[in-house]
Amino acid sequence: MTALVIRLPMPPSSNNMFTNARGKGRVKSGVYVTWSNRAAWIVRDAVRAPLDRPCSVAIDLIGLPKTADIDNRVKPVLDALQNGGAITNDRLVRSLWVGAEDSPWRPGVGALIGFDFHIICEVER
Repeated sequence: MTALVIRLPMPPSSNNMFTNARGKGRVKSGVYVTWSNRAAWIVRDAVRAPLDRPCSVAIDLIGLPKTADIDNRVKPVLDALQNGGAITNDRLVRSLWVGAEDSPWRPGVGALIGFDFHIICEVER
């Protein structure tokens, strides 16, 4: 099995997904809503039918600042897979690989045999 490759813009950090709104409490930030909507449409265009079984995901972060925590980019990507219809629920992700472009263990595009999805997130220039 070869992974379905989906290219997404770099997600916002999970630290920037929500903001406090007076009288409403925590709400999705404008940055996250914009990214989430765009990412969901990209995913919708890439998949035929959602997986409804345990699956594996590889996330490759290209252009991530060296000061950024890679784990803060995982939740938005998994949410995009669910919201875009690639998976029925992100709790089905049972195996996860995440790396930045400077990772010494980066497998590269097409080398992820056994993964269901290979998500490549790039900083837009």
